[in-house]
Amino acid sequence: MFRRLLVPVFLASVLRSAFPCAPDPFAEIDRHADNAPGSAEKSVKSLSRYLVRPAKNDEEKARAIFRWVARNISYDTRGYFTGNAGPSSPNSVLQNRTAVCEGFSGLFKSLGREAGLEIETIGGYAKGYDSSVGERFSGPPNHAWNAVRINGTWRLMDATWGSGYMDENGRYLRSFNGFFFFTPPEKLIYTHFPENPEWQLLPQKVTLGEFEKMAFLRPGFFQNGLELDSHQSSDIECADTVRVTLRAQAETMLLAQLIRNGGDLGSDLTFVQKDGRRAIILAAFPSTGTYILRIFARPKSEKGMADWVMDYRIRNRGRGGETPVFPETYQDFLDRDVFLEGPVRGRLKAGKSFRFSVRIPGAEKAAVSTGKRWVELKKSGQWFRGDVKAAKGEIFVYAKFPRMRKYSGLLKYTGTR
Repeated sequence: MFRRLLVPVFLASVLRSAFPCAPDPFAEIDRHADNAPGSAEKSVKSLSRYLVRPAKNDEEKARAIFRWVARNISYDTRGYFTGNAGPSSPNSVLQNRTAVCEGFSGLFKSLGREAGLEIETIGGYAKGYDSSVGERFSGPPNHAWNAVRINGTWRLMDATWGSGYMDENGRYLRSFNGFFFFTPPEKLIYTHFPENPEWQLLPQKVTLGEFEKMAFLRPGFFQNGLELDSHQSSDIECADTVRVTLRAQAETMLLAQLIRNGGDLGSDLTFVQKDGRRAIILAAFPSTGTYILRIFARPKSEKGMADWVMDYRIRNRGRGGETPVFPETYQDFLDRDVFLEGPVRGRLKAGKSFRFSVRIPGAEKAAVSTGKRWVELKKSGQWFRGDVKAAKGEIFVYAKFPRMRKYSGLLKYTGTR
């Protein structure tokens, strides 16, 4: 029935919650599921009996089963790429420990019904591993997930996507993702479109055409506390530059990448900064054509790679010309929520004066280094301003923070003839 599973791809080694400080209400039941002995895993009946033994309610029963399936069943990548998936019956999946979506959802349903839960399997379309922004869907469903009734209310979950993900090389990496347990319907609709619209569980139903045009969001979008702001659709038309805004948590840092024909066009064509809870993403386009604006996010407290959180497809109708590249930003610019009022162009004409205006929370001093000159900017509250004549070569904006002996680099421009 189901053509294949589409597993999401993320550019991070681990899918994680952006705010791990909140207590985990399922910590105890998760530990119980993780410690299932081999003797309990010999049949659906014995495994279900073990998993729900300490559960205090149906919610914990569903969680224990979801946790075990997501942590113990691997995605059948060979079956996905060849189109010849292995047996998908619950007993076969339990024995082989591999499956595509039909096997994941079927095993979850069998385990849950054995425990007395009311569970249904949902078939539909999913925007996953090989999906792209603006993709059109037709033909048989390509994915399956589940709904379980808890205290009279249907809740949605996807044990397949909760089990791990495919990386950009098509390798399956197991990584438990609790986002897909009881996912709110208004969030799941961005990636999962059920054949039966009733399973959207939304007060106002979304059509397939609307689903295809919705912003191309990945699970990391919601895990990092982001919200759409300026553009609700996945497609944007512009003339040479575009400005996109999102709502973001204070703890969240964002990055952006401009892609054309599968290649990264370089960091100077995008510029990201935050103004309070609003994240502002600017992009400039070197020529007429279609581009992908890819956005990444991670908590400031975590280092390393960021999660791919969304894509926009940008159709540039401008004629190009001299591309208005942006200044290069350094880590302290992002981590300290520095806001650049101007100049926003990354190339400054040597010999000409420019008004620098930068808000740098917590800074004691700020200065611009251009050629052999060091120009202190005047402080007014959190703002630092001053007129600076650009010299040819590299131009840097620095800031001095309390308890730091040296200035930190924030921005780099290029002075041109």
